[in-house]
Amino acid sequence: MSRRMFIAVLPPAQVIEHLADQIEHVGPPAGRPRMTTPGSWHITCAFLGEVDDDRADRLADALPDHAAGIEPFPLRLAGIGAFPDLATPRHWWVGVDDPTGRLATLFRACRQACRESGIAVGRAAQLAHLTVARGKPAPDPEWAAAWQGYLGPEWTVDGLDLMVSVLSGTGAHYSSIARFPLGR
Repeated sequence: MSRRMFIAVLPPAQVIEHLADQIEHVGPPAGRPRMTTPGSWHITCAFLGEVDDDRADRLADALPDHAAGIEPFPLRLAGIGAFPDLATPRHWWVGVDDPTGRLATLFRACRQACRESGIAVGRAAQLAHLTVARGKPAPDPEWAAAWQGYLGPEWTVDGLDLMVSVLSGTGAHYSSIARFPLGR
């Protein structure tokens, strides 16, 4: 059997609440976006796609050692952006302020654990972000401007989660199947 999986950093409740308040204050972007829900908010460290049970078990065995090698670090959500760009958005996202650079180190450690487990993941650096809208948003300079200067509360990243994504008619539903503390 296989499952659709990814590795993520899950922001704590106060960060989620702050972001939800910002979205409520600013409102949705123009167009027909599908807004993501607070229960789905995460920062993807590595997207794995379909993973069979054997490789998932090997990954769950490898991740603790990789996580232990990275000390907890401060992080905060900051600003707004879009993929592929602000002029032609397909996804709106909130950026990440990583003053120590350890999130990039965590991304690399996750990719290495995946490779050791026989799971193919890209080697390219990825842009740390949290997706807030998908689908058919329209370019919305006023909406983007309302986010300039957004700075969420700082928190300490102290672990990462191995997540399962189940697709349904109402979108993807995520659940953590294992949590791995950092620095232990």
